Amino acid sequence: MLRNFSPLWITPATCVFALATGAVSGAAGSAASAGLEPYAGKWQLTLADTGTSFRASCLDLKIAAGGEARAELVWRWGSVASLKQGPGGFEAGKNGELLVYHGDFAEPLALRRIGNALEGSVKLKDGKLIHVIGRRDAGTVDPSGTWDLAAEHPEGKKTGVLTIRNDGAGHLQGQLKDAEGKETLVEEVSLDGNQLRVQVSVPRQGREAQRALLSSELRGDVLVGTAEAPGAKPERMRLEGQRRRQWGKPMALLREKGLEGWRPREESGRFGWTCEGGVLTNADHDVDIATTETFKDFKLHVEFKTVEKGNSGVYLRGRYEVQIEDDYGKGVESHGMGAIYSRIPQRKNASKPAGTWQTYDITLVDRYVTVVLNGETIIDNERLEGITGGAEDASESSPGPLLLQGDHGKVWFRNVVVTPALEGQ
Repeated sequence: MLRNFSPLWITPATCVFALATGAVSGAAGSAASAGLEPYAGKWQLTLADTGTSFRASCLDLKIAAGGEARAELVWRWGSVASLKQGPGGFEAGKNGELLVYHGDFAEPLALRRIGNALEGSVKLKDGKLIHVIGRRDAGTVDPSGTWDLAAEHPEGKKTGVLTIRNDGAGHLQGQLKDAEGKETLVEEVSLDGNQLRVQVSVPRQGREAQRALLSSELRGDVLVGTAEAPGAKPERMRLEGQRRRQWGKPMALLREKGLEGWRPREESGRFGWTCEGGVLTNADHDVDIATTETFKDFKLHVEFKTVEKGNSGVYLRGRYEVQIEDDYGKGVESHGMGAIYSRIPQRKNASKPAGTWQTYDITLVDRYVTVVLNGETIIDNERLEGITGGAEDASESSPGPLLLQGDHGKVWFRNVVVTPALEGQ
């Protein structure tokens, strides 16, 4: 766009799976943030009266413990804008509203908190009045499945298996076994955002069992944390876990000929996409194209090529753009080939020259993405902090389509294959 876990090593000195997250938001004690507290958090914005399908935006406002506030705004098709508190960025209005400033606005976007929603409007520089509705980001995470755990213990690496089940009513249950199959009692499993807490009871020979807390951060199919236990001599060690992910049958999304299973992003006389010989291509500066089917967690294989100075993108769930850009031989930045547009830069530029077929292999689980470009991992299980510009909608917890950008120049796609993740593991 230019647009094995063992009760032999879960001892009273090694029993809590704890990770500090470092992200702080909430009420501030500083007068500088007075009036902003009701607006703290991540908001999914839907715009009315735009005249196009570009109606998704996102506002993320954080207030640190000391009272310092900062915000990020994605407005329609643009990059992530970092906003400072104060005029020209964001501030609390005299009547309790939130005022947000942006280069496209003739007047600030004025939002008011109504219950757990936002309502407001903004006048653009072209004179158009846009009405805005905001909903809080649900941010739901499913920890269910079987997790292979490992920890670096002073006596050597220890492994085990943690199994978590969801009863369908939001109640989580767990089972913990060591490498030999010996079980440790799991008393309680809870989830707060992406922070998992597991209360266990550790047996002690000749003494009463001791409770221990396992807490970890869920990063898609990865668990990361430390192990610790209360006591006079607590011991900490790093723990990691990998979910045993089950995948469904690969789905080829392109036919030999025709556009079955695909739709235009919006009805327009300029829709000129065609598929011949299994190769999908657009007319120059065409409307975007999307699958009629939606996906949640999946692996994607897609091959593509562009013209010189070409620009396109692959939108995961219709919300997160993996950039396609003719930038062979250039540096690394958040708008380059393989980056999550304006959010996550690639580790290296692994692109090939324009006119050459190239390959993406992408895995998306929850809000964690891995991107492999031409056989090289350039983004490795990084968190998506929000939608990117040009998203079809801002409802991040919902399944969405695969969307291909066509309005920035000529591009070709072939061998587009999605392998969905199986649920209820």
